Amino acid sequence: MNILIVNYNTQDITENCITSINRYCENPNIYVWDNSDRLKFVNRFKNVTVLDNTAGQHIDFESWLDSFPYKHKYTNNNYGSAKHCVSVQKFIDILRIPFILLDSDTVVKRDLSPLWDERYLFTGEIDNSTNHHINIPRLLPYCCFINVPVCISKGITYFNSEYMWKLTRKNPDRFYDTGAWFLLSCIKAEPTLFKTIHYTDYIDHLVGGSWK
Repeated sequence: MNILIVNYNTQDITENCITSINRYCENPNIYVWDNSDRLKFVNRFKNVTVLDNTAGQHIDFESWLDSFPYKHKYTNNNYGSAKHCVSVQKFIDILRIPFILLDSDTVVKRDLSPLWDERYLFTGEIDNSTNHHINIPRLLPYCCFINVPVCISKGITYFNSEYMWKLTRKNPDRFYDTGAWFLLSCIKAEPTLFKTIHYTDYIDHLVGGSWK
């Protein structure tokens, strides 16, 4: 079972995430995609592989974001959703393996193996709420299984910059794609090849302070 964690200057909470995974999951292969610009991730775990992007070895965010056609005076180049999505896509492009995606501030409360189901394009929770800055259905951007080989065979990608830009035009205050393009692509390609799970059954999130 492969698990990807996207890290950004979050050593402590990423370590808590990894510790909880190792507590509840049997022999996971954990990958940390490290986008840190101040606090480079220090690996203290035998079953963790770090993909170091702290100096733009895989993604030069400054150059990539300079080409982003819509900018906002308050956010400048810190487009969190865009960085997250393109990091996940780059991981897919490099390793081409199925994986479960977690945020660094996720604490696992039980075994994640029920998410790992290779009969599907993905397993995860779809968000249709109206509480977001742009009301679009999306696959919640963590605690979901992505069946990369099947997605590749059907031409499905996790990130599409043109779709991101389209959403940005609708609401220039937000740079919002997280999970939306991937969900749309899966539904168009194979509308029956996914199943939903409730991520709250598996995690506590940083918002509640549960990682402390």
